[in-house]
Amino acid sequence: MKRIGQISSQASASLKAQLTPLSCSTFPNFETAMEFGCDFVLLAEGNRLRLANSELGEKAALEIDFFEGSLRHRRHFGGGRNQDLAKAVGLNRNPKISILDATAGLGRDSFVMALIGATLKANEKNEVLVTLLQWAHLSALEKAQADQDRELVEVLERMRFRHRDTALDHESDQFDVVYLDPMFPERQKTAKVKKEMQILHQLLCEDQADEESLFAVCIAAARSRLVIKRPLRAPAFADRSPQHQVRGKTVRYDLYVKQALPE
Repeated sequence: MKRIGQISSQASASLKAQLTPLSCSTFPNFETAMEFGCDFVLLAEGNRLRLANSELGEKAALEIDFFEGSLRHRRHFGGGRNQDLAKAVGLNRNPKISILDATAGLGRDSFVMALIGATLKANEKNEVLVTLLQWAHLSALEKAQADQDRELVEVLERMRFRHRDTALDHESDQFDVVYLDPMFPERQKTAKVKKEMQILHQLLCEDQADEESLFAVCIAAARSRLVIKRPLRAPAFADRSPQHQVRGKTVRYDLYVKQALPE
């Protein structure tokens, strides 16, 4: 079991409140947390929340940001409805559909789908990761409101991150589309593997769900289709052959269609 600590003495009051539900020991600095055998440390300073691990150190910490960085660039130059993800999910035909993201991860695909127009709920069972997601969402919403960026406010208001294990917590609601991005098998540690993905893999390596159970819950919650993201040459998830595929250069989207999408 991963041991997780936190450094939060310099955090804002609202960020400290966000961290309160976590059962993490508090340390004065990163070095002390390492001495006590922590595998991961949440670094909370001001309104920033990052996650560092013992292997890569404090400077390589993971931070989720829906306001700046790569997702800000994605808002303006992301390709909109012409993206493979949009085509697979059906947002190229109807951008107003409802979506369940069954495994939120870093929340990037959730953000892209909400950006195009979807109303979306995203589940994440790892409590540390969902804390990072929820704080990033709240922080981005506050910044967008302060900047009077109505477009981004509307995107963020269409998203909701939930601490929930999709494989175990059967959905009472149905969604037009269920989107599933199970964590890809970890590649060898090379320069091509981003440090943030190394941290994510190490954090979630003990959280792998039973594929059959996860597939069954997801297909039942989808009114129109289930979409599963896979590495381009990986076997079908849970050995279930899809009816259709949308293939990119490095990943593909397997489609399990139940009925037509709503108009």
